[in-house]
Amino acid sequence: MAGDLLENEEFDVVVLGTGPIEALVASELADEGRRVLHIERSPHYGGHYASLTPSALLDWASSLSTARDRRLVPRVELYCGDAASGEESRLQLETAEDAEQARMALAGLLENDRGYALELAPRLVRCRGKAIDTLVGAGVGEYLQFRGVDGNYIITGGSQPVARRVPESKEDVFAASWLSLIEKRKLMRLLGALDTASSSDDDGDGSKRDASFASVLAARPYALEGPILDALVYGVARQGRNRVLTAAEGFDAVRRYVGAMGRYGRMAYLGALHGGCSEVAQAFCRLCAVSGGTYILDERPVLSSPVGEESTRRFDIQLRNGSARARSVVMDPTYAPEATASADPAATVSRALCVLDAAPFGDDSTALLTYVADGRAVSLLYMTHATMAVPSGQSVVYAWTEGRLDDERALLVEALNSVLSSSSSTHQESAGNTTSACRPLITVLFEVCTLLPHAEASSSPPGIIYTDGPSSTDIDFDSIIDSAQKALSAIQPS
Repeated sequence: MAGDLLENEEFDVVVLGTGPIEALVASELADEGRRVLHIERSPHYGGHYASLTPSALLDWASSLSTARDRRLVPRVELYCGDAASGEESRLQLETAEDAEQARMALAGLLENDRGYALELAPRLVRCRGKAIDTLVGAGVGEYLQFRGVDGNYIITGGSQPVARRVPESKEDVFAASWLSLIEKRKLMRLLGALDTASSSDDDGDGSKRDASFASVLAARPYALEGPILDALVYGVARQGRNRVLTAAEGFDAVRRYVGAMGRYGRMAYLGALHGGCSEVAQAFCRLCAVSGGTYILDERPVLSSPVGEESTRRFDIQLRNGSARARSVVMDPTYAPEATASADPAATVSRALCVLDAAPFGDDSTALLTYVADGRAVSLLYMTHATMAVPSGQSVVYAWTEGRLDDERALLVEALNSVLSSSSSTHQESAGNTTSACRPLITVLFEVCTLLPHAEASSSPPGIIYTDGPSSTDIDFDSIIDSAQKALSAIQPS
């Protein structure tokens, strides 16, 4: 970190932002011998994928905060306890007095502030695929620790929601007590088809490739319905509300999921300890530094228009203590002063996190869950002390879905409450415990928009490459790897 040492120093590339995309790009360029200057406006790594302590989360949520870009995250609602109780439990964060009252209301969490790592946009790493191959190939194992996600559950909406563990192998199908004998036979038929059919001939009948995945599963020969259909479409294939999967896409997604298991045990996903996405980003920042990259935290750079023709083009970067010059700039869109939020509701994600005073799915476990009600799905991630996300005995539940917060608030709250009120017989039988009564300590709801750097996508200035923002409902790191590769290709087409 050498902000006070830079005096119009020359770099090949300046990277603005330390999210996982920008960190991966910086690391790759530095490893290739490029001179890289890596800058982050926040005092911590991860950018908009950061993991925060409760006190940092309060600062981020406050209307007085400079840590949150209001174009990207225009709305944050913070509740002491359960968001379902409405305005009576909502904490106002408009003034300094409001912030102080919020700190008093959340004094119990703040006493053990450093015991939490609460993520703004959690992601998992699939055990087989481009993300894990990239991590292994880069050698970040020296800086990271991972924990397997112990179970995948589907929760169906209703007056008494029940969390059913998704069977992930033929052995699981036979052992699943919530499946009838007929459903087990149907599911075994599907698993058999996955073993024998190629990716271009999904169900033995290529004519159905463009039909929706759900309709093919609901028709013969599978004839699936109810929770098991939801489990495959939403819990395994990860279909979102704004994009209906074709049969080809759905079967490929199920194959990738099933194929991911067995490499590190009986799980399809891994979660990074101590902060998930931000830990992965920090690991790549360290690799960048090891390869000679220069990085500066807590800096707000001012980027000037490029000077010179393409072969001699340079950008001037003014810093708090010094300046630098670079031929190319890779940036998170929030570093573009003229960036605006997309008006398309489909380009918006509503998110929630809820810290619980107990661990309803076990204190030494993690789980991926999907809440489905009336064809609308919410992704949920349950983390405990097993990933160092919260102190022992507590848990945190993340929830997210497509759409604006005004439209999705009730659905997010339903999904969070379903975790509190549901029970998982599969988990209880295997863990030998019962679901503990628990209550929320803090609930945060917020909206994440897609930022458009320019009014027209084609108007990006030469030499500036914009990365993709965090407004995605993806659960795994693969789209992050794709975004980083896209940015690298723009810098070095070969």
